[in-house]
Amino acid sequence: MDWTSIEDGLPNDGEESVVVGMKSDGSIVQLIGYRENGNWVMEDEAAAAGGVRVLRWTPLSVTRRAG
Repeated sequence: MDWTSIEDGLPNDGEESVVVGMKSDGSIVQLIGYRENGNWVMEDEAAAAGGVRVLRWTPLSVTRRAG
């Protein structure tokens, strides 16, 4: 999985992504979210409560297992 710093670019609006962010208490979280009108929207509102500063992201894609 290749991670992109938000300083290097952002996903397109509506593109689901796995994000790594920092909560206000300094803890690091990994969430699924997307951008809408220039803002991040996190799918797990409880985990994002209190705010999350997104640091890195990678596109969320379905992968197939070799079988």
